Amino acid sequence: FSSDKDFESALLKQGISLENYKKDLKEQLILIKLINREIKSSISVTDAELEEYYSLNKIFFSSPEEIRIGYIHIPVKTTEPVEIFNQAQNKIRDILLSFKKETSFSDIKRNYSGQTEVIISEDLGFIKKEELLQELDNTAFALREGEISDVISTPTGFYILKILERKEIEYIPFKDVKNMVKEIVFQEKSEKRVKEWIYELK
Repeated sequence: FSSDKDFESALLKQGISLENYKKDLKEQLILIKLINREIKSSISVTDAELEEYYSLNKIFFSSPEEIRIGYIHIPVKTTEPVEIFNQAQNKIRDILLSFKKETSFSDIKRNYSGQTEVIISEDLGFIKKEELLQELDNTAFALREGEISDVISTPTGFYILKILERKEIEYIPFKDVKNMVKEIVFQEKSEKRVKEWIYELK
C-alpha cells in the first residue's frame, strides 16, 4: 500500500475498521508472547530425542536412489492389428532370449541393424525413481546391477531393461543435519503443547 489511507480503505472494503484491525493485531501479539513465555520457553529437546527422530525418519535425510540403465524398445500400440502386435511381441521375445545369453547391446544392434522398429539405447544415464514410464519404473528399480528384465508391455510398446549401475541411497550424517532435526522436533513439540494448552484453557 502506498499510504495509510489506502490500507484503511482496503480494510473498509472488507468490512473491517482500522481500530478493530489494530485491536485484533494487538491481541494476536499478546497471545504470541504468552505462548512463547508459557509454552515454548518450557520446552526442551534432548540429544536422545534428536537421534531417535533421525533414526525413525532417516529416509528424509538422504540422497535419492539412482540407477543407470540401457533398454531395447519395439514401439507398437495395443490398437494395432493383431498380426502386427503379435509380430512385435514375438520379436521382442526373441531378442530377450539372445540378450540373456550374454549378448551385448552392440550384438543386438548388429543383429537387428536396418530394422528401424527395434530401438536400442545402450546407456540412458542415471535416472531417479518416477522418471520412467510407470510400467517401467517399479521393474527397473527392483532389478539388481547387471540384471536384465523380462519383456515389459506398455501402451507405447515392448521394452527390455538392463541395469548398468546402481547408486544406493546415501544418508546425510546426523551431525550434518542435527540443527535441522532440532528445529523440526522443537516445532512438533511446540504444536502439541499449544493444542494441549488450548484444551486446558477450555
